[in-house]
Amino acid sequence: EEVRVPGAAATVQAGVDLAASGGRVCVAAGDWAPFAVNGKDLVIEGQPGAAIDGGRTNVCARLEAGVFELRGFELRDGSQGVVLVSGEAWLDALDIHGMVCGNYCAGAGILASGDVTVTDVAVHDNVSTNTLYGSPGGAGVRFLGDATVDGLWATDNTMDAMAGGAAIDAAGDLYAVNTFVERNASIEGGTSRTSIIRGGPGRCDLWHSGVRDNLSTTMGDTIS
Repeated sequence: EEVRVPGAAATVQAGVDLAASGGRVCVAAGDWAPFAVNGKDLVIEGQPGAAIDGGRTNVCARLEAGVFELRGFELRDGSQGVVLVSGEAWLDALDIHGMVCGNYCAGAGILASGDVTVTDVAVHDNVSTNTLYGSPGGAGVRFLGDATVDGLWATDNTMDAMAGGAAIDAAGDLYAVNTFVERNASIEGGTSRTSIIRGGPGRCDLWHSGVRDNLSTTMGDTIS
């Protein structure tokens, strides 16, 4: 079953609400309001020129309790780009930028609590502010579950925080190829350790990838 927006539904949220679990929501070019999915397995696909605008304060795409495929969107100017609360997700061909994630928030571009596959995704020009010492980082992405990545550009993200992982913060197993981490900044004025990529207790593998021109201040590391 395919639900077209506009057509069968006037908004992305209305399309998601109308679609049956296991279906597809196909979104035409244009600027669209944020949406949330809870308890359905869905493919949500944007046609060229489809954008989700977060209105400066909203999560652009919130996914919970399902198996999701999200592809083909520009996600811009919200508090966070994609939040996977639970379940599994495949994120493909996304351009995520302009997020400002404050008030002890992590994962401005992507925050994934479940397992996630990321392919051909750009996460750039996002900001995470006001995180506490030892708290989660990830102005670009924060993976709490296992993550498989083939094609991620994490560039020009900034974390003004007492934490690590300005570009990528991974708590589970991370396997990444064709991942490029450039011009990110981890800035903190105290005495805590900052970093650009931070791995957790799981395995962290980067292959055929590049890390360059990043800034990590205050006892800083590129990878920690």
